[in-house]
Amino acid sequence: MNRIVAAKELVKLARELTAVDLRSQLHQPAKADESLGAAYNSLISFKRGFDSMDEIPPELKIYYSQVLKAMDAVSDARQHTNQLREMTKRLAREV
Repeated sequence: MNRIVAAKELVKLARELTAVDLRSQLHQPAKADESLGAAYNSLISFKRGFDSMDEIPPELKIYYSQVLKAMDAVSDARQHTNQLREMTKRLAREV
């Protein structure tokens, strides 16, 4: 019987340690979301340089196209990190 009690106590302790580790990491999705927001803002600033031109020279159009692709990719990633951020807010209340 003592082994069963000891095993249950170990399982309980393991769960508590895991919860503590998880709680200490719940800020990471918000941090990632903020970093992607900053990256998106940087890309917008770069794009504004092109937008300020009357006409984008042919040799720079490939860069303009690439910045648009990068903005799209960062925007998609940001949607996921924002969703995860909201999910972890709910989790933080439960843990």
